[in-house]
Order: sequence, then structure tokens, then C-alpha cells
Amino acid sequence: MFGSNKQKSTNRIDSLIGLETRIQGDMTFSGGLRIDGEVVGDVTAHDEKQSTLMVSEKARIRGTVRVGHLVLNGTVEGPIHASHYLELQSKCHVHGDVYYSTLEMHPGAVVVGQLIHVAADGKKGAAPPVALAAPAAPVTPAISDPGKLEKEQRERELQKERDREWQLARERAATAPREKQVEPSGSDPI
Repeated sequence: MFGSNKQKSTNRIDSLIGLETRIQGDMTFSGGLRIDGEVVGDVTAHDEKQSTLMVSEKARIRGTVRVGHLVLNGTVEGPIHASHYLELQSKCHVHGDVYYSTLEMHPGAVVVGQLIHVAADGKKGAAPPVALAAPAAPVTPAISDPGKLEKEQRERELQKERDREWQLARERAATAPREKQVEPSGSDPI
């Protein structure tokens, strides 16, 4: 239930959407699909049980995702329906509700929306099996004001920058040569 049974369907990739590629419109696939580029439209697996969608770190999907197995490290703007297995990797961002049967969530994964467990038979379940890859990852709560979310993200980025500057200053101070204080010769210290 926790981590050992990931229920991955296939490791093979039948189709690839390259980094510089932009697809506009809904698409349906079967087997394995890796997206490195951008899709503006819904992405749906023809046979959910036998399908795997891999979304890389720089990839972006703007639309509904409906697959059996999903490994996400990029951005999805829209709802996700993963009927068997969902892995949210550390650099993924989801802006929409997430419906899953089995979930693995890495630290750093961001979900702005609800996590909704759905049993394998399609009914909403009471006890979601969640596999944590490490200590519990923070889930960003849904915020109704997008401006507030952007402001909070800017504040976090500014704090990280201040922390980096402070750390660099500390390192410079630790490695800087220390000046010696020299007493003038021939005089007695008082």
C-alpha cells in the first residue's frame, strides 16, 4: 500500500513531444507518451489501464489530463485524473484538482487544488493510499486570489535570495585574510 506497489503500467515510450514543440488541441494516445514541450488542450489515454504519461520538468499542459499512470515533474494547468497511479515529482506544479487511486508525492511538489482519492472502480474512496517518497511534502492550499499566490511566491523567492546573500557573506568573511594588529616598536603598552 505504501511505496512498494507503484502499479506502473509501462516503461516504454511510444511517442514524444519534443522540448520546442507546441501542440494546440485535444490529443488522445495509447501506450507510453513523454511530453517535453507544451500541450494546449486535453490529454487523454485511449486505454487508461495500459497507458503511461511522463511529463518532464520543462513541459506544460493546459487542459484536462486523463490517464492510467502519470509521472509528473512539469506543470499542469487543469484537473488531473490518474485512474491507477500518480507520481508527483519534486519540480511539478499542478493548478487544478487531482483525482488519484495511488499517489506518490515527492518533497517540493506543489498542488494548488484538492487531492481527491478515487477508488480503482471509479468511486470516491475514504482511505487514500499515499506513498511518501520522503518526509511529508507541503501541499500548497488552494488560494482563491491568484495575486495573493503570486505575492507569496515572490516573498519566498526574496527570502531565498536574502538567505543566499547572507550565506555568501558568511563564506567570504570566513575565508578573508585576517589583519594583524602590530604594536609600534619601542613603546610599552599601558
